[in-house]
Amino acid sequence: MRQHGVIEPSTSPWASNLIIVRKKNNDIRVCVDWRALNNLTVKDAHPLPHLHQALDSLAGCSWFSTIDMRQGFLQVEVREEDRPLTPFYTPSGLMQFRKMGFGMCNAPATYQQMMELIMTGLSWEEVIAYIDDLIIFNRDFENHVQSLSKVLHRLRSAKLKLNPGKSFFAYRSVTYLGHQVSESGIAPAAEKVEAIRRMPEPQSEEDVRRIIGMLSFYRRFVPNFSDIAKPLHHLAQKGAGGGFVWTSEHAAVLNKLKDALTQAPVLQLPDFSRPIVISCDSSAVALGAVLSQERDGQELPVAYASRTLSKAERNYSTTDRELLAIVWSLKQFRMYLSNSCKIQVFTDHKPITGLLNAKEPTGRLARWLQLIQEFPLEILYRPGKENIVPDTLSRAAAVQFQIANLPDEQDQDQVLHAVRHAMLQPNFQVPAAVSASVQKLLPCLTLSPDGALLHNGLPVIPQHMRAELLHQAHDRPSAGHLGQRWVLRALRERSWWPDMREDVRDWVRSCLVCQRRKGAPKRARAELVRQPLPAKP
Repeated sequence: MRQHGVIEPSTSPWASNLIIVRKKNNDIRVCVDWRALNNLTVKDAHPLPHLHQALDSLAGCSWFSTIDMRQGFLQVEVREEDRPLTPFYTPSGLMQFRKMGFGMCNAPATYQQMMELIMTGLSWEEVIAYIDDLIIFNRDFENHVQSLSKVLHRLRSAKLKLNPGKSFFAYRSVTYLGHQVSESGIAPAAEKVEAIRRMPEPQSEEDVRRIIGMLSFYRRFVPNFSDIAKPLHHLAQKGAGGGFVWTSEHAAVLNKLKDALTQAPVLQLPDFSRPIVISCDSSAVALGAVLSQERDGQELPVAYASRTLSKAERNYSTTDRELLAIVWSLKQFRMYLSNSCKIQVFTDHKPITGLLNAKEPTGRLARWLQLIQEFPLEILYRPGKENIVPDTLSRAAAVQFQIANLPDEQDQDQVLHAVRHAMLQPNFQVPAAVSASVQKLLPCLTLSPDGALLHNGLPVIPQHMRAELLHQAHDRPSAGHLGQRWVLRALRERSWWPDMREDVRDWVRSCLVCQRRKGAPKRARAELVRQPLPAKP
């Protein structure tokens, strides 16, 4: 490093410790523990490019080149008066940096400013620089060659050196910022997905937080990410559940997220000259939204989003939760909407379409409508059976249960079989063993056109299928082992059966996972009683 003019001898009264880090290619990176210096440094607030904005700017392009700078930070000079602040210990005495070293808190912002200055007039139109990673993008090959020539000429004029082993020129598909970019869209980079797939099971809360961080980098590709990862988030909380206990449930969640990344769809890059479609929905415990655009007669996804509801939000009315889903999705996708020519928002809750015309909204509704009116959007009704993806996202934390042939399944339940025949045949003789139950159900049930028994429009679940439905609503990893109240609410949204409340109570109370997570019961303590002072020994 001294021979290459990176460091020089120092007589400074300050010094820091040296840290050697080995790179993936077995090269050595020299870093310095500059924590004390960084604490006293005035921070540079120059922002780095937003990752999603950088990737979305590549929309419509077919040719790409990526450039990696060779030891980029070490090509930037440090002002002579600042060099005495950078010394570090070596066997040969103190050395100080003549070039910008790894570990300085302002190094990324400084390098980003330098690259933006060098690429003035080209940034975001032909090239994007994310610190020392550059991507050149064009719609056709001829323009791409011209753009590549301009970028290389400017780098040469700035006397910056490239890393030929990590630079790729004129490709139809490249890896950039951990994503595979092509004309078709973006997807997680294969090597990153493989690294995540090979991650071992965590041994501590810190390991869980590290895994969640790695997985969250690609959350836009995983529908319902927040609901699936809920058990991991709970485990990562310090002091949650009385200590770190990795169970088969957590392993199933981790494997599910790994599988979702392995099979992640290719997301379309947004075309801001086309209308943007947002489909959103809410359930008792979560919100879901999909941003898409129509291509060749099909709505193709640009981004997925979902989150669980807070304790207060779960008490909202159905209409308020559906409107919250719209407001939250607008905030979530705001960066896509500011330049959009037309925005269509679809909801499966028809009353929402008339709320925009409320004459004197107050409180929360007024605040939400004010945000909605910032965007040139149109809110349209789409029946739930057509609102499949967002409905799946929002209800993944609730119940995902389908009955292929409900009337046949109900006929296997002795009570429901008798109820149906009693409704169809007035002279039907109800067996004495179920007579009381049948008489109780007859006034509150109806028949659908296909012969299924319904209660207020909801399917009546036969006895032999209730355990599976309870398992779906409480036990499966993404259900989160919620309490009786939330399980009951999730079930009542999609189904009904007699004594559902009691069945939910018994199921939750008998759950071994929930019992293990609960702390020991608090022991009753006797009240303190003032004892009279003795008058004599």
